[in-house]
Amino acid sequence: MPPRPRVQPAVATLVALGCALVASPAAAALDCGPARSLIDGQRPQRAIAYVDAINAPFSDDASQQCTDERAEALGIVHAAEVLAVEAESLAGDGQKDAARTKAHDSLQLDDENARALGVLEGLKAKDPTFWQRATKGWESLQKDVLTPMATLALPVAGLLAGLLLVARVLVLARQDWPGRTKASSARRALGGGWALVALASVGLVALAVEAWPAATGPVLGVLVAAGLVTAALGVGLTAWGTARKLRVAVRINKAGKEDPAASAHVLSLLEELGASPPRGIERPVGPDVEALENVLTEVKVGWVATVATAISSLLGWTPWRVVVDVDGDVTSAQILRNGRSRRSLVLTGKDLEVPGSDAKLDPHVFLAAFVVTTLAEAHQGFGGLCGATSWRGVGLQYAAAGPNAKNGLALLKQAVQADPGNWLARADLQHQLHRKSSDAGELAQYAAWLDGAIERVTRTSPDEDARLGRVPLVLRLHLFRALVGVNRVFARQEGGDDGNKVEVDVDAAIADARAAIIALCGAAHAAGRTLSPRSVLWLQAVRSRAAAMAVHVSDDRLTEDLGADVAADVRSWAELDRSPSAHYSWACSRATPGLRVPVEAEQQTVAKALLPELRAARVSDRVVAWLPKDPQLEWFRKTPQFTEFRPAPRTELFDLAPLSTHRKALEKCGLDSPGLLASMEPTELALRLGLAPPAAAHLVEIARVHRSLQGQDALTTVAVEAVAHLLEAGLASRSALAALDPDGRRARAATLAEDTLRFTKNTTQVELAAAYAEWLEALTS
Repeated sequence: MPPRPRVQPAVATLVALGCALVASPAAAALDCGPARSLIDGQRPQRAIAYVDAINAPFSDDASQQCTDERAEALGIVHAAEVLAVEAESLAGDGQKDAARTKAHDSLQLDDENARALGVLEGLKAKDPTFWQRATKGWESLQKDVLTPMATLALPVAGLLAGLLLVARVLVLARQDWPGRTKASSARRALGGGWALVALASVGLVALAVEAWPAATGPVLGVLVAAGLVTAALGVGLTAWGTARKLRVAVRINKAGKEDPAASAHVLSLLEELGASPPRGIERPVGPDVEALENVLTEVKVGWVATVATAISSLLGWTPWRVVVDVDGDVTSAQILRNGRSRRSLVLTGKDLEVPGSDAKLDPHVFLAAFVVTTLAEAHQGFGGLCGATSWRGVGLQYAAAGPNAKNGLALLKQAVQADPGNWLARADLQHQLHRKSSDAGELAQYAAWLDGAIERVTRTSPDEDARLGRVPLVLRLHLFRALVGVNRVFARQEGGDDGNKVEVDVDAAIADARAAIIALCGAAHAAGRTLSPRSVLWLQAVRSRAAAMAVHVSDDRLTEDLGADVAADVRSWAELDRSPSAHYSWACSRATPGLRVPVEAEQQTVAKALLPELRAARVSDRVVAWLPKDPQLEWFRKTPQFTEFRPAPRTELFDLAPLSTHRKALEKCGLDSPGLLASMEPTELALRLGLAPPAAAHLVEIARVHRSLQGQDALTTVAVEAVAHLLEAGLASRSALAALDPDGRRARAATLAEDTLRFTKNTTQVELAAAYAEWLEALTS
């Protein structure tokens, strides 16, 4: 049905008025039909206008016409308006369908109701997009919030910057900040201080501009006092947190220019020293920090620049600064804390020399050790130092475990001498001295030392932080203890050179080994909750070795001592990826099931079973060196399967430097064998080869040492390997060897035997050491 044309009520009123003027004023009655038609046509507003128009000429109420129709139309208009108001309310609440129904109901009574028509038009419009709502919200926020706040921003920023700069001055004003603090405590103090300073700045400015009308009289005084106290507390906390931050910067200058690579190397070493890295240390390097500082520096816009300057002054503040100048072999370092000198160091070439060692020590290691031990005096979080206080001891212990491992014993002795409280160095030294022993008495003494060390290191941890830092050391001691316990079961019963017997109770030794293995498993399980990410791979290797040794412990015993959950966890470690050392531990466990040597009938089967593990383990030089000496595998070394693991000794002396350098020249002169070279006079060799006399004498002496070794039946097969060892030690001359005192000869004989035993067959280390001692004695006489 097409919509009816609508005539505005005003037009209808004019038409009705015209008709009334034409009609006689004395008419007795008017036709109310048009008004009724308008009401029935849902146009009550027009009906009202029509009636009002025809009654306009009559001044008295008695002459009014169509009053019933007018009253009816007025009621309809009112009812339609009520419905339209309800529709408008529903539309505002988002109830579109209900609003649309109410609007249509209103128009059913009065299809000219403007409010209902407006509701329907609004419902036809599309909902505003997210960006339209966001824009409208931002405009409202800017108008109602940001613009009023802008008037207060400058005084608040000025007060905030002033308070922060006061905190900055306090950092420098105090001579020292005694006590040892955690890095986390400093960060919390700094965050709380900033929050209090910001709160005080806003509150005091609000009071100054009378933003709180109720704050008058005594109330105002109390609020001002509270604001000042808050500001003072915030400034104090900010200064305390800034001064005690565990942030350190290192600058190394070489030839007057900064060496960023050396500085970065020293900073990275800070994380490597000790049993575990420092907790909470900050290093202000990297693009993020530099970008932040650059951005804050470039801000130059009014009050924003003021606040940026204050923030940059505090955020960029590094309490600890290390300035290093390198001049030749002299390195001078100074550590500053909050602008004041805390400690200095002068490191020369002599400081990098260790008696009895030709190790090449890295000065960066000792600089990092110097920094770490200094920081440990003022901060907690350095429990990984394990009681060390001497920078030299820390540096030597690190060097002994790194590229200078071959000189480890000499380095560790010096480390312990420099700092007896360095438990990490003490543990490594004892391990170096006794771990490779196959003497039951010596192993028993080492086991007792380890028991005491575990108890003391655990008991003397001064605080929780130190205890967490020492977890790797405690785990290492438990590993050493388990290894020694297992080796004691298979160690020989001869004690010392005097041949005294050391009685070994095998059953008691097995019980002791199992107790040590259980303790290791418990420590390895607990360590997983506290070790740093740096130690994850190492922990995995330890757990794999613990799982291998735990094969010797029954499930019932493991569950009884550790609990079902921990025991299940230990058994699951058998599935971990294995390092060469872990492969070797699994080979040893399979070689001696139940810590017993397999009977002869089973040995061939057992030997074949452990071959895959040994083959995977022999990529490690340590495993290769220990395999010929391990008492646990003594029976295996007598089987045919061991042949593939016995390295072939070198037999060509001329393959060793410096002889290899002159090999072609020697052969041209007809000196193509060590014997011919040994028979030459050094002066004649110098003329033939065109060498300096000392160099020629050195070549002849090497050949003569080799000839003397071949004169000993027990040393013939290892003569070249022994010469290689002596060349490395700087002792490849008869005069140097003859100059050794009795203790030196015994120590050198033991070292030679340990180094060359793997090249022998059916010879014990004691027998080989005796042969070397006899040879050295002959050289002396």
